[in-house]
Amino acid sequence: KKKIKLDVQTLANIDENTLAESIKSVSFYRKKAKRIKNFFNYVLNNYKTLDNFFNKDLSTLRKELLKLEGIGEETADVILLYAAEKLSFVVDTY
Repeated sequence: KKKIKLDVQTLANIDENTLAESIKSVSFYRKKAKRIKNFFNYVLNNYKTLDNFFNKDLSTLRKELLKLEGIGEETADVILLYAAEKLSFVVDTY
């Protein structure tokens, strides 16, 4: 938060290496940086805002999230619960 403005426009257009350096403490940070950028580019290009993207019913939104590269079931459930504020149970396969 201190290094990068957390909004759709910034995260869609951020240099991938800059983002990777900001999340370096996370496992596979370079791969995750690419996937984060892809997610925000998708939102920006198709919905313009996160509110527009999240303004769907739970089932439809989950299916759309699962179509995006790098978003599996657990990640989709976390996004639904914490970012979209939808009542969703996070399934952890471990």
